[in-house]
Amino acid sequence: MIERFITDHFPDPPKGGDIGEEFETFWTAEKLEGARQIIDSEDLEPVGLQDVIGTYQFNEKTPMRDGVIGIMNTRPGLKGRATVSETVTQKIKDYVHTFFDGVTDRFCRLDAG
Repeated sequence: MIERFITDHFPDPPKGGDIGEEFETFWTAEKLEGARQIIDSEDLEPVGLQDVIGTYQFNEKTPMRDGVIGIMNTRPGLKGRATVSETVTQKIKDYVHTFFDGVTDRFCRLDAG
């Protein structure tokens, strides 16, 4: 996504130019869209998803199944809970990696390189 941002917004970036503020605006919009996709595809409560993501970022522990089930607008039956909660949990983990951990990792590599 970083490459796409640079290509879309700065096809010929100026040397030494500061693109931080523009990137922050872009990245915030991408994070919101990523969260909206999870909310819509899994029918989740937005505030509940925000809380689960925040807790996952804080303690770095995989969200508990009951916590994930608790933010669903339509809760699955007992038989399908494991599968559904694993799917949602993986989407949450992927979201955090993409929009938080992944960005930090990429910037660290760029700064070091």
